[in-house]
Amino acid sequence: AWIKRRGFAKAEKVYLRILKLVPQDVEALTALERVYRKQRKFAKAVALLKRLAKLNSTNTRRYYQRIADLQLLLFNDREALKYAHKAIEIGAQDPKAYQRLAELYERKEDFKGALKAYDQALKLNPNLYPAHLARAKLLTRLADYQAAARSYRTLLEIARTPEMIRKAFRRAISLSEFLGTLDELERSLVERAVSTNANSETYKGLLVRVYLRR
Repeated sequence: AWIKRRGFAKAEKVYLRILKLVPQDVEALTALERVYRKQRKFAKAVALLKRLAKLNSTNTRRYYQRIADLQLLLFNDREALKYAHKAIEIGAQDPKAYQRLAELYERKEDFKGALKAYDQALKLNPNLYPAHLARAKLLTRLADYQAAARSYRTLLEIARTPEMIRKAFRRAISLSEFLGTLDELERSLVERAVSTNANSETYKGLLVRVYLRR
């Protein structure tokens, strides 16, 4: 209630009072951590998340991921990566954990580490659309245009909604024109346009746009 009314200072006092009486109250700790984040008291939020990780082992991985995010905001890159890796140690088969690690590496401008983590995420889940998109954007940033174009064509293949398909297409056609590989993009679209795919009409519309670029 206090948080909803944005009375963060008052909410902080209330939860601190509760925790003085019951130091291991997970609900109060969780609420206070949220208050600290809203107030941008990130160091205090990190301290609470560490306490929560010990008290509530079910959600330890999620707490570690949040700590990693906050450590980045505090410009503690080493600690951010440390907790991102801790989260992965708990959920080694979680592709989203590797995607998050890749994002941390990318923000740190460790692009080699980022690509390796994106590749691991996609190995665990080849249909993880956001990881494909982020990886393709990074490859473009690194001027590896051929690899980026292949990634966008893969995105066109795995996308499940018209919105995702169009988003991948917009990036794919720009690169394909630049590289002179519109034929490859056309082949990817033709295969899906003539299939029984639920999005075949979307692919047909995009195929027309490729023909108009010639």
